[in-house]
Amino acid sequence: MSRRGSPPAPAHLRMLLGNPGKRPIRGTVSVPAGMPERPEAMSAAAAAAWDRLGPALVEAGILTPLDHGIFVIYTELWATSRALADAIARDGVVRKAGPHPLLKSYLDVASALRLVSAELGATPAARCRIKVDPPQPKSKVESFREKHGG
Repeated sequence: MSRRGSPPAPAHLRMLLGNPGKRPIRGTVSVPAGMPERPEAMSAAAAAAWDRLGPALVEAGILTPLDHGIFVIYTELWATSRALADAIARDGVVRKAGPHPLLKSYLDVASALRLVSAELGATPAARCRIKVDPPQPKSKVESFREKHGG
């Protein structure tokens, strides 16, 4: 028997959303910071999306090395959607025999990309639900330690 309602949100995401119910958040786990490693076997367009979007998601505290798999899926879907869109634009959406044969594939990929984008917080609607505190300015002591290795 399946469960009712939406699946429970991870503790880290609940903390980012602000915990409006003020209930205790269970299952907090320390998540390693940093950018996941980019796989070698990626298309050029997917690698470009990885390099362009990855740092922004890491800076926002959304992407960690644990999210490697979903981010690979996202970037590959994005590259596939761009390739399909380019092919459709080159040939035209409507042809003598009807709609372009790749149009259905493009719509399927676009739908999957939308779902994965929401998981990563890469859509405007997903971002408005995430509360991310701006980084605190560094104190003079922290700046000194970084500069002089202390």
